[in-house]
Amino acid sequence: MEYFQNSQSLLWIILGITLILTEVIVMPGVGLITAGMAAITLAALIIFKLVDGSDFFTNLAYFFSFTIMWWVIIWRPLKSSMKKHKDTAKSYTNIIGTYGAVDEPEGLIEGRIGYIKWSGTRMRARIRPESSAKEIKNGDTVWIYDNKEGILLVDNIEK
Repeated sequence: MEYFQNSQSLLWIILGITLILTEVIVMPGVGLITAGMAAITLAALIIFKLVDGSDFFTNLAYFFSFTIMWWVIIWRPLKSSMKKHKDTAKSYTNIIGTYGAVDEPEGLIEGRIGYIKWSGTRMRARIRPESSAKEIKNGDTVWIYDNKEGILLVDNIEK
């Protein structure tokens, strides 16, 4: 623990890990991973005494600079990865024209992305724009009309 004698480095590490976990678990695609990596980079520089950890505003300037630096470094690889993911998501055409069940406690609500269960798998879905339904209740059966960028477009089944 001698590395963390300066509490600033420990705080930056905690902030970095929190930002990365938030990106991965709670809000994917927001870009918090670059800020998390910047915070960990700053912590490392403070630990190795390349940056003075005592001045908050200087550290904040370094943090924002490193955030931009990490964004520039990983933007292209992430963009390429997302494009490959989108291409893969579009290839699942055997889902279209089948049934699923709403798997969202408050149900699927028009304009929001929720989840359905299809063949035992929980998948992202939303009510298709052409639907007259404003809400589909949890557990209701839905018909899958399309797959747009990994989000299934569904509509309720008339009873």
